[in-house]
Amino acid sequence: ALELPNKPKLLIVLQSSSGFRQQWKGLRRQECQIWHPVGVAEREFFTFASGAECRTAEMKLERFCSEVLIPLAVQTNALVVCDAVQQSHLSSTFLRMVRIQRAAFSGDMPFSVVAITDEIHTLYANSRKRAHWRRLRQASKAWIK
Repeated sequence: ALELPNKPKLLIVLQSSSGFRQQWKGLRRQECQIWHPVGVAEREFFTFASGAECRTAEMKLERFCSEVLIPLAVQTNALVVCDAVQQSHLSSTFLRMVRIQRAAFSGDMPFSVVAITDEIHTLYANSRKRAHWRRLRQASKAWIK
């Protein structure tokens, strides 16, 4: 059972988001062509026509998370389920905005976040010695086997 500090009144599920630079940064061109074979992989900004258009969309997403999604999560003691890897731009933007606003919460956050992934290979590709996933692995009896 999931033990949460506050009873959630809302479940927010941040689905995987594609098309942002973050998702494609780590992929080789051949992998991009498999996912988007119709010329998108050749474009510098993938699904966006220009860098300015891409950054505008990123800023709007940051604003949405800061001004709509986080206040809604606070108001409802929400349980937020999101992707644990940075390639999901929606999840990584939400988590970044939470870190920025965290000082505004006195004590514990008034909502809970559960980050999940089925892309374990992306964790192992992160070579940083102090990466968070390494601490999780060491604390997990099942993972350490």
